[in-house]
Amino acid sequence: MSSQLKKLSGVQPKMMAGALVGMKQAAMWIENYGIQHAPVDEGTLRGSFNSDVTENASGFHAIVSANTPYARKQHEGKDFKHPKGGEAYYLSNAAKASVAIAPKIIGQSIKKAVK
Repeated sequence: MSSQLKKLSGVQPKMMAGALVGMKQAAMWIENYGIQHAPVDEGTLRGSFNSDVTENASGFHAIVSANTPYARKQHEGKDFKHPKGGEAYYLSNAAKASVAIAPKIIGQSIKKAVK
């Protein structure tokens, strides 16, 4: 029994490492979706995207953002015209689209890490 417990105690760090990798992959998925759907004129907004995953006492947290002075206005501008492509709510839509895929990405990463 103690060898089984010993084996199990080594699984948690692997699971956490896999979860961190999966969170980073899921954040990148959201970032890429946002980039593909963000309005484009010269490409500055699309080029300003960033994703980061941090860990604190409550768990892992992913942040995906676009860093231009007008990113928020473009995000919320539902009446804006985008003749070169893109849409309003590009990050909100990315987050909504990730609801089905992110858990799969994270789960696959954990599974790979504990093999």
